[in-house]
Amino acid sequence: MTDFTLGVLLPSSSILPMAKRFKSGLKRAAKEVGIEQMELEFIGNGNPRLVEEVMRKMTEFHEVDAITGIVSNQTLAFCSKVFESAGVPIVVNNLGGHLPELKDLPNNVFINSDHIWQQMWSLGYWGTEKFGSKGMLVGGVYDMAYNFTKAMDLGMKKANPDSKWSFAVTRLPQGVDNLSDPSVVLDYIEKDSPDFLIAAFCGEEARLFMEGFINRKLHQKVPLLGLPYLLRDLSFEPEEAFKVYSTTLTMGASQPQEVNWFNGDVFEALGYESGVLLGASRDGGGVLQLSGIEINSSRGSFVPSKALRGEESVIHLVEHLYKGKVASTQSTLGRQLRTAALHELNIPHSNMVDSGWFNPYLGL
Repeated sequence: MTDFTLGVLLPSSSILPMAKRFKSGLKRAAKEVGIEQMELEFIGNGNPRLVEEVMRKMTEFHEVDAITGIVSNQTLAFCSKVFESAGVPIVVNNLGGHLPELKDLPNNVFINSDHIWQQMWSLGYWGTEKFGSKGMLVGGVYDMAYNFTKAMDLGMKKANPDSKWSFAVTRLPQGVDNLSDPSVVLDYIEKDSPDFLIAAFCGEEARLFMEGFINRKLHQKVPLLGLPYLLRDLSFEPEEAFKVYSTTLTMGASQPQEVNWFNGDVFEALGYESGVLLGASRDGGGVLQLSGIEINSSRGSFVPSKALRGEESVIHLVEHLYKGKVASTQSTLGRQLRTAALHELNIPHSNMVDSGWFNPYLGL
């Protein structure tokens, strides 16, 4: 067996140890497929200039045979030429905050994603179908510059062409804690009085928002929807239990094995899947091998070439009854939600990328 060196691009995040979890899954797959050598490099917040520098280091200094890591679709779009010129198989992983740009995707690159843009589409569709045609999206300034609004709008319009939505964003973070004050968002919720609300907050700002949302009794007036990560850092004790609706994504025909209120292992799954994919390409002469491959991971059993466009995604509704402690949260798996693959969105190529954030750790 010839030596095979895998290059790994890891982002830095103070919110979630995604790099550590991704590496854990990747190492597990590496043992299974016989990859023994890895070169790890950090790419900070995914700035294209730094990513390009690290990519050149991977090929020119480390002389790797393949590359994987956590990189946003936005960064990939800006660095596509550098990725293509690397001349080795590459698996890019992300949560899917940006719509994937496939028109100019190099032949040696595969995007492995949790497709949050699809989950936002499903939330918009289901919210409109269930609660009414007047939606609203709120979030922190750092968690709103993705394709959330576009995906939600497309889902809502599919359910009801006459649907409308509004949005509210916090001001730039201030103070030593670098946190935004969610009170301005709460004011707009009371003013707009939407039929349903989708919240895109993370970390400490999610806790501040949820406390204010409950204290103002807004949970009694407005159904609250969110991504799978909204409840992760909550610890306050509400006067009464309240419901929050979120989504969970599996691949292929797989039924979720258990209902997790926060899918903390998604990065480990992405790491494992990357190792399996690149292991299959190890003897492919520098060509990414996708034909005839099926992956089995904690996210399900799926065909990578179909998963790239969201064609393998299965999205279920999850209903959470939050009582004040994460451990006591009752999460119930609901119905399978309607969703849309990339080719069904009918978005012009020029409008695919409309977001300014490059970092890959949105909404956590």
